[in-house]
Amino acid sequence: QESLLEKVKIAQKKMAAHEKFYGEVDNGTRLYIDAQEAGFFYIPQNSQEEVVELAPHAVQAPYLIVHVDPRLLERILDKKAHWNNAEVGSHLRFTRDPNVYQRSIHLFMSYLHC
Repeated sequence: QESLLEKVKIAQKKMAAHEKFYGEVDNGTRLYIDAQEAGFFYIPQNSQEEVVELAPHAVQAPYLIVHVDPRLLERILDKKAHWNNAEVGSHLRFTRDPNVYQRSIHLFMSYLHC
């Protein structure tokens, strides 16, 4: 069975592959996933960087942190749930700096699955 970090790495590669279709969506905002006790991950929006598990205090602005229950994250990564449904159902919490909604990151995140 793959670890959560391994699944996130696979999903990030698939997500980054969509940059060919949507062009460069990396707008400088760093994407982080806070899966509570299961890990805190930096998710690059491009294919040149790797997913990194790090400590929450290592966050660098500008950023978007998606707070998600690790069980829901597993379901999303395994395509048993979807980011859009989790967001609409208020199962995700967001922390932004600056506090500006960037549609491109949310669109790109919808491709973050295995």
